[in-house]
Amino acid sequence: MQINVLVIGSGKMAQAYLTVLKSFQNFNILGAYSRNQEKLREFCFKNKIYNFLNYQQIKKYKKKLDLIIIAVSAPNLISVIKDTKDLRGVRLLEKPLGISLKEAKFIKQISKKQKYFLALNRRNYESTLFAKKKIKSPNIIYIEDHINFGNMKSLGFNKKNIKGFIFSHSIHLVDYLNIFSKGDIIEIKKNKYNFNGKTYLCCFIKFSSGDIGVYSSIYNSNKKWKVTIIDKNQTAIFQPLENVSISSSIYNKYFFPKNHDVKFKPGIYKIIKNISHYFLKKKFELVSIDEAYNIMKLVNKIHS
Repeated sequence: MQINVLVIGSGKMAQAYLTVLKSFQNFNILGAYSRNQEKLREFCFKNKIYNFLNYQQIKKYKKKLDLIIIAVSAPNLISVIKDTKDLRGVRLLEKPLGISLKEAKFIKQISKKQKYFLALNRRNYESTLFAKKKIKSPNIIYIEDHINFGNMKSLGFNKKNIKGFIFSHSIHLVDYLNIFSKGDIIEIKKNKYNFNGKTYLCCFIKFSSGDIGVYSSIYNSNKKWKVTIIDKNQTAIFQPLENVSISSSIYNKYFFPKNHDVKFKPGIYKIIKNISHYFLKKKFELVSIDEAYNIMKLVNKIHS
């Protein structure tokens, strides 16, 4: 089956998806579009694909479209979704699901008419998939999130949408609660305080299964993220998130990416493989918009 693809975006993430798409035989890349025409021309020339000049040009191909990958900066996501609402095809959105709960709700409503999925690549890291096989019944999920506001400008944010930047930054980290916990959230307690120019946030999340999530966030920090998963017999530590060490009283196991997460941007190959499975009507694992909306609601509760 040939799957016709349009890529919207011309930055690093658009390139990451395009590189993976080319490794599959059943994806036919119709071309790419970006509002930054100069950057787009370079992008399309480098990848030897068609350069769409505007949406009117794209609409001539709308009957052929099967998949639209939207890989633009988070503040521009809503405008792109609105501009492409009349096009056919499944949408794969690069995270987050908007930069506010209001935007997430809008995407949720519009997704009732068309099929949308959210790309959370850390959920598809080889390290994450390896740990899921080994850690069957976690009791504690501890997340150490460091939010570096120095990255805001490069990602399209400004001082007016700091909260939006937090949504974009933290959705991956908060998602580890969903990946490794069982049951529904029944209680959230949090404490927030300032010390030496930094904001510290600690949040305790209790699940109906008995699992406990501990989310610790430090604002204005450029340290590396860390995720620790603990069950009765083992402890898994992700730092950096691409790697994981699993230890018990009798053994230590270290996992380093060695397959697609080395060849491509980590997690992207698995996402595209699942998209392929969706079109081929095979079993697939993709993040639905309803599920993504629930993650956004949790990020909002934690950081509000």
